[in-house]
Amino acid sequence: MGGDSLRTAPHPNIEILPEGAMAADDFLRSLDVFFYRTNTAQWVEPHGRVVTEALATGLPVICGDLGGFIEWVRPGKNGYIISDNQEAESRMLELRSDPKLYVNLSIGARDTAESAFSREAIDRLAKHIIGDD
Repeated sequence: MGGDSLRTAPHPNIEILPEGAMAADDFLRSLDVFFYRTNTAQWVEPHGRVVTEALATGLPVICGDLGGFIEWVRPGKNGYIISDNQEAESRMLELRSDPKLYVNLSIGARDTAESAFSREAIDRLAKHIIGDD
């Protein structure tokens, strides 16, 4: 959704939706895996909220190796950190051929998001920052 840069090289298996065409959570739930890479020569993503949103929907994440979002991706636990497109393709094919691995990474993705961003996690963080008073 919003991948206008892909319009220059259309592919029959890729559908480009206009930005905002559907709610982000519905869009993420329609995917099998979340692949995220930015052009680090132009921009290094400091956090990558969309990665944590993908984890929250239980999507295994395959992402590039530079950006704040790699703090959340645990290779082999909830996704993979890759250095190039060939490695990304290899990881996607691995997930496609191993349903048990896919399910384990999906569970790990959701667990990661819940442990970091649930109401309870935010409350614990707030108590740590401001104290127990």
